[in-house]
Amino acid sequence: MISLTSASDTTHNGTTLNFTSDEAGTYSFVVYKATDPAPDAVTVEAQGTAAAKGTGAAIAGANTASVTSGLAPSTEYTAYVTVKDAAGNLSDVAAISFTTAEPPNSEISPVTATFDKYSKSDGYDDVTVTVTLNGNMLESISNGGTPLYDSSDYAMTGNKLTIKKAYLEELEAGTVTLTLTFSAGEPRTLTITIIDSTPPAAPVLQSAEAGNAQVALTWSPVSDATGYAIYSGTAFRAW
Repeated sequence: MISLTSASDTTHNGTTLNFTSDEAGTYSFVVYKATDPAPDAVTVEAQGTAAAKGTGAAIAGANTASVTSGLAPSTEYTAYVTVKDAAGNLSDVAAISFTTAEPPNSEISPVTATFDKYSKSDGYDDVTVTVTLNGNMLESISNGGTPLYDSSDYAMTGNKLTIKKAYLEELEAGTVTLTLTFSAGEPRTLTITIIDSTPPAAPVLQSAEAGNAQVALTWSPVSDATGYAIYSGTAFRAW
């Protein structure tokens, strides 16, 4: 006979089944969704199709059986347990109901970064963050709905996610928010501020016309320039 049944330490994909048997022998269990029909003892012992299943040695007293995989998050289940004694007698089936927890969220750190498009700056580098998966898998990264491509745009190595500078340098200066989607849990966002400290090109002197104690200079305009500095001297490069 099985008594004192319960489930403990329930996570998003597993639980511990607790039960007391009045005889030693071999226990068997299967886990079904709560809406599925209950099996009989022979079906439990046969270990057929189930969300999770297992067998082990039972003592005359308190027993535990671990369910470590196969269950979906936030789902109601019922575990069915039976014990066969040394004489081959099967106990009645004990039912243990439980609900798995919500899936854990993955986390990233830091959640902000800066990238400089100027290739000679210290900020011209890949952006790397640490990802704590918490048992999940990274499924996709997108920028405003546009997907990034593994290997060419980013790389995931262990718990390190690298957004490649080859991808970032093609984006306009401003703020870009990347959305990371995982196999379970809520998405996470990485906000990257993209700057461009590239210095303006030097203007090209087109003409210099000497006048009465003055010189009229003409040069090619530089895009986005807000002003020009003019230096004079009495010798070459002596300003």
